[in-house]
Amino acid sequence: MRILLGTQNIASVLGEMQNAFNKLGHETTLFVHERPANIVKKTVYDYVISEQIFFLFREKWFANKRGIIHTFFRKFSSTIRKVLIQRQSRKLLSKLIEDHDVFIFIWHSILYNYRDLAEIKKAGKKIVFIFCGDDVRWYWSMKKEFEDLGMVPVEYGSEYDYSKKGLRQRLRRIKAAEKFADIIYSKREQAQLQTRPFFHWPMFVDTIQNVGVISVQNEKPLILHAPTNYSGKGSEYIIESLKRIKKNGIAFKMKLIQNLDHEKAIEEYAKADIIIDQLFVPGGGRLTSEALLLGKVVATNMSYGLYDQGNLAQLPEVCPVFHIDKFNLDKQLTHLISNVSLRQRLSDQSIPYALKYLGVNEFAKKIIQNISLQSNPEYFP
Repeated sequence: MRILLGTQNIASVLGEMQNAFNKLGHETTLFVHERPANIVKKTVYDYVISEQIFFLFREKWFANKRGIIHTFFRKFSSTIRKVLIQRQSRKLLSKLIEDHDVFIFIWHSILYNYRDLAEIKKAGKKIVFIFCGDDVRWYWSMKKEFEDLGMVPVEYGSEYDYSKKGLRQRLRRIKAAEKFADIIYSKREQAQLQTRPFFHWPMFVDTIQNVGVISVQNEKPLILHAPTNYSGKGSEYIIESLKRIKKNGIAFKMKLIQNLDHEKAIEEYAKADIIIDQLFVPGGGRLTSEALLLGKVVATNMSYGLYDQGNLAQLPEVCPVFHIDKFNLDKQLTHLISNVSLRQRLSDQSIPYALKYLGVNEFAKKIIQNISLQSNPEYFP
C-alpha cells in the first residue's frame, strides 16, 4: 500500500512509523505543515508546506517577541501564513489523494479545516486518525472525570486556552475524524469528548534503536527529570519534593534535562538510574517509553486500580512503571529511592516490557490488520 503520514511529528512518531511501514513493504510519504523543532528526531520529509509558500511568510516573525506591537504583527503574519499553508495544501490535495491508498493523520489532516477528509473518503481511500493528547483533551471534561475518581486534574497553567474557542477547536477535530476515519486511535485519559469506539494508542518507540542493557542500580541513584512543560508535568512539585527528601538525609543525585535534541537527550537518559516522567496523566508519555527501552526505573502517574486505561499491558501485574502522583509524593519517591531491590526488579523488567508492548513495528502491523480485517475497537467511551 501507499501510505501518507502527517501532519504533526509529535514525539518523533512519524519517522518511526515510516520506517516500520517501509519494513513491511509499503511505500510512505511524510507530509507536515511545519518543520518540527530540533528536539524531534532528525527526519527527512517529502512535503514541508511552510517552506513552499511566499518567501516573506516562511519564517514565524516575532515568535519570541513580547509587547503590544510585536503581538499585533505576530498575529497578523501568523494568520496570513496559515492561509497560505492551507492554500498550498489545497493545491496538492488531488495529487496526494491519487498517489496514496491510506492516510494516517496526527493533529490535523492535510487541510486545517478537515474538508479534505470527505474528498479522501469519496475517492475510496482509507483514513486513520491518531489522537495524541491536548489535540482532543479538553480541560473541563478531564477535570470533571478525574475529580469524580479522586484524581488530581492536569494543571496546565495560563498558557492553556480554557475558553469556548478551545472547546470548539477540539470538537471540530474529533467530529471530523469520527465521521470520516475508518479507525481511530486514542487513550481514555484524553477521550472525554469522544463518542466513537477507538483502538488504544500506545506511546510506541523504535525498538531497534536505543535499546539499553540491564544494569545494576546504584545505591545512590541518579534521578533524571525532563520538564518540557512545568505545569502540565507537575515539575514544580517533583523538584520541590526531591529537595525535601534530600534534606531528610536520603542520598541521590539529580539532573534536569531541557531543550536538548533527541540524540543528546537519549545519551543523558542512558546515564540515569531513575527517570521521572509526570504526575497527572495516567499511562506515561514518550519519556516513559524511551526510558523503559533503556532499562531504567520509570516513575510516572499510572493510577493502577483506579483508572482503567483499556489496555492489558498497563495492568500493575504486567507493567513495571512505578506509580507517583501529587498525593504523598514525598513518601512515594522516598520508598522508591531507598528500596534498591525494588528498583532493580523494576529495571530488570523494563526492557522486556518495552520490547513486547511498545514496539512501533508491532503497532504498524496492527494498523494494517485493523484496516484490512475491520477489527473490533478496544475501547468504548
